Amino acid sequence: MSKQDLSILFWIKRSIARKAKDGKAPISARVTIDGLRTEISLSRKILPEEWDEENKIVISTTPEAKIRGCYCRQTSMI
Repeated sequence: MSKQDLSILFWIKRSIARKAKDGKAPISARVTIDGLRTEISLSRKILPEEWDEENKIVISTTPEAKIRGCYCRQTSMI
């Protein structure tokens, strides 16, 4: 069995948040395996001020934001 290179990058789409009535941005992920990339939506949204852009994590302590953060962590463990 050969070794594969795996990378998962999370980000939010701020441009969509500016247009949304609720002001929330969708959370997306880019999965890269051996140089082949695909982008997926996590079907979750968050307020841009609850997102740490540098560390790519949820920083808010509201119950809803904690759930979103937990979902991202679980997704990255797959």
